[in-house]
Amino acid sequence: MLTADDLHAIYALLDQGQTLDDQGRAVDCGVRCDKFCCRPGNTTKYLLPGERAFLEEAMRARGDAPLAFKDLYFFESLDEPAERACACEPLRELRPFNCRVFPYSPALEGYRVVGLKKSKLKYLAPCWIEEPAPRWREGAVTAWQRVLDDVDCRLLFCRLGALWEWHQASERGEQAGHALGAVAGIDAADVEDTWARVARFFSRTE
Repeated sequence: MLTADDLHAIYALLDQGQTLDDQGRAVDCGVRCDKFCCRPGNTTKYLLPGERAFLEEAMRARGDAPLAFKDLYFFESLDEPAERACACEPLRELRPFNCRVFPYSPALEGYRVVGLKKSKLKYLAPCWIEEPAPRWREGAVTAWQRVLDDVDCRLLFCRLGALWEWHQASERGEQAGHALGAVAGIDAADVEDTWARVARFFSRTE
């Protein structure tokens, strides 16, 4: 599980401007799309193992009211208030990894993160950005590697992959027993199997 020091370092790697304007200045990509990916009805945010405790402690240290969280059984998420577009809107410096790295997933070769790729899933059509800023890309590759080198994080993405396959089977009107079986067997998966499952999960966005 990631420690507070791990998460501080990962967040710092992603604090560069992800999207730049023609003059090389960082811009808020959410202005143009009305914060599509931030809105609760459009996306579900996952938290990395250990991230909820890290954020709760950070909020206590600041003396701020805590963010609301929800347990979705297979993973934890932010409970996003309906009255604003983004749960962490007033707390940008504490936004979780999922929000910082979106919409880019890792390009994998074996156990190594060798680049980034933007999701091509249809529901993300409103997302207008195509390429991240070079400096941010470099940090994001390193951040993804640190995340996926942690076994508990890999198991999270294995579970998300099984849930995705379950959802896809249901959409096709098929029985989803194989996906449920996959969820049940994830904790017993060895290193090679977890990396293979993670790669399969991220391949869904291609």
